[in-house]
Amino acid sequence: MRILLTRHGETEENIKRIATGQLPGTLTKKGIEQAEKLGLRLKNEQIDQIYSSDLTRALDTAKIVAKHHPDVHFHITEEVRERDMGSYTGKFDNDCDWENWPDDIETNEEMQIRAKQFLDEIYQNHSNECVLIAAHIGFNQALISIINGIPANDMLDIKQSNACLNIIEYSENESEMIMLNNSDFL
Repeated sequence: MRILLTRHGETEENIKRIATGQLPGTLTKKGIEQAEKLGLRLKNEQIDQIYSSDLTRALDTAKIVAKHHPDVHFHITEEVRERDMGSYTGKFDNDCDWENWPDDIETNEEMQIRAKQFLDEIYQNHSNECVLIAAHIGFNQALISIINGIPANDMLDIKQSNACLNIIEYSENESEMIMLNNSDFL
């Protein structure tokens, strides 16, 4: 299975440094332009399935990309949502103690479990297809760490810029990271 994994474009909340978590989020003008450039970058790719987070910022990004692939099956799912930020949701970054997370934030291990379950599901259904996933930094970090055998403690070191593109050739027996956090097209 070929996975095209992307993060949503820049949001108003990114600029304000708000811990958006599972709030909808709003793309900025730049974020819309990033999504349009991502769509142009992917317009000649053979995409069989598009999976998008149901959160507005990722869904809007996916819809812009999907304009170049109008006949592709489009799935909206909570499974690829951003990390549940619990009591930090909607707070400014500098109002949060990132060294001591409260117990109500979804952990890295929980994120990896969620990502692995989703990966297993799409592989079972689309093992010979190309799947685009429009998601979020936390989900992308979890999925990439699972595929590459990176421990949960280290997954936050995986860089994921707004509207970046990751390309992964995946099978149950082996996988290859073709591209990581690429934004040269933006």
